[in-house]
Amino acid sequence: MQEMEISFQNPDNTAFLGVAPTTLDIALGQYTKWSDGMLQIFLSKYCPFIYGHNKIELGAQMGDCVYLLWAPSSLPHLYYTIALPLSLLHGNSH
Repeated sequence: MQEMEISFQNPDNTAFLGVAPTTLDIALGQYTKWSDGMLQIFLSKYCPFIYGHNKIELGAQMGDCVYLLWAPSSLPHLYYTIALPLSLLHGNSH
């Protein structure tokens, strides 16, 4: 039997320096850029329903659109997180 030599590589971490956002302001700016870009993809000719027609399955197209439509779908979530608690504070439970 031959002995196997195991070597662990420890790469220099300078390549990953600055990849993650360090503050909330920077993180929100990055998420805004991502959501704008994904919405632009959905509205372009590369929309999964147009570009992927007869190329990928309908379920995969719909799954892609969940992420591409994240920005518009966040508006109802924002409404429900603000309006409903305010209405409960004011006593409007109906």
